[in-house]
Amino acid sequence: MSSFMVRKIKYSAGDIVSKAFELVRESGWSGLSTKAVAKEIGCSTMPIYSQFKNLKDLEHAVMEKSWDLLMQYEAREHTGDVWIDQAIGYVFFARDEHQLFRSMYDGRHPEKQRELLSINWEYLCRNLHDYSPFKGVEEEKLSQIRFSRVMMTHGLASMVNIGWSPQIQEDKIIIEKITSGSRALLKGLDL
Repeated sequence: MSSFMVRKIKYSAGDIVSKAFELVRESGWSGLSTKAVAKEIGCSTMPIYSQFKNLKDLEHAVMEKSWDLLMQYEAREHTGDVWIDQAIGYVFFARDEHQLFRSMYDGRHPEKQRELLSINWEYLCRNLHDYSPFKGVEEEKLSQIRFSRVMMTHGLASMVNIGWSPQIQEDKIIIEKITSGSRALLKGLDL
């Protein structure tokens, strides 16, 4: 009988997702494979496949973690106006998390993307349930305003993400652009 026992190391799904998330954060989807995650953790691919049916399931878990991080950005206070702060957070996320932002919108997993977009939209709506400038606004008009702001914000986020202009990388400029654009949309509400 051996005087020592081989200890089995357990790798949790959370450990695996965290390593996969960091790989995508650094290199996008091209940096993610079960072999790359296994190398980062220091194991074979077997523990990964014991936690995830396939690479697609692991990618979905990484997408969920990315959207969770986005919602943390959207929850941060910058101006004290929750609606404006949500958009500022979105653009800051695109600026700070180049690869994650790109991986969220690349069309690789369209069903999962739609699911997470819907969850994000519901989260944003919950945080705006008592937003005073929206009080008494008919639902159709409110939907138009919010959709217009989404287009504006995503456009700015995309430009920031690709480094379109060095000037729009700065916090102050992003905050000014989002604030003025959002206020213009709200002002248009009165017209």
